[in-house]
Amino acid sequence: MKTEAPLDLVLIAFNVRCLRMAHAQTQAELATVAGVDKATVHRLECGHRVHRRSLEKICGGLGESVDFVNSVLPYGLPEDRRKLFIHRQAENNWFASGDRRTRIPADSQARVQQPEERLRLGRQGLVRSFQAYMVVMPNSPGTSQFEIFERSWVSPNPTYEDAILLILRGEVIFRAADQVVLLGLGDSIGYSTDEEATVEPVHAIGPSDLPPLLLAITANRRGHVPIEFKDRKRMRTRHAAPRPAD
Repeated sequence: MKTEAPLDLVLIAFNVRCLRMAHAQTQAELATVAGVDKATVHRLECGHRVHRRSLEKICGGLGESVDFVNSVLPYGLPEDRRKLFIHRQAENNWFASGDRRTRIPADSQARVQQPEERLRLGRQGLVRSFQAYMVVMPNSPGTSQFEIFERSWVSPNPTYEDAILLILRGEVIFRAADQVVLLGLGDSIGYSTDEEATVEPVHAIGPSDLPPLLLAITANRRGHVPIEFKDRKRMRTRHAAPRPAD
């Protein structure tokens, strides 16, 4: 008798979001295709549990199975092989992470695009952090921005094994590999995603404070080539041919 793998809600949320973005869909558009309401898609992308049938419908709307989105998956990439990947700050699409609200408005995704709404939710302790995906290259590197209101997990998708954090605003406490590091404006730190890492503001975010803003840069280690989106069902990283010694 085949047993189902336990659901990794964080991984599923990440993969569903990436696949939806690769299909150039909004949450509302995916909800329509899947035959569920937008709030259900939003809850799933925030890492909350939804009914199994709703999960199956959402995965089906993306053309994938539950088993697939519950597995390691690279960032969703378009099929065309562009030479330049340009992202404008105005194109940021922010997502709530660690959303504690018992009732999430249907238009919540549109609301959190406004800085005032993110500040309101973060300062009230309703959302732990916000993330905006930016440039994602086909052969490895990717970037994201984070607004951190509380201690948050910052390791990227398991496909990427190395990361760098650059502090764009404020001060944070970074923890990984049994070390605690204080980082300020302009500081950066590189770490292996084999280590569980967390980052948090040095001080509680007050009514007039802005949260720390971080830029995360992710990449694969030397000697590894990520699976490409069109080959994603292989769900494993290929080993590149070893480079000659220097």
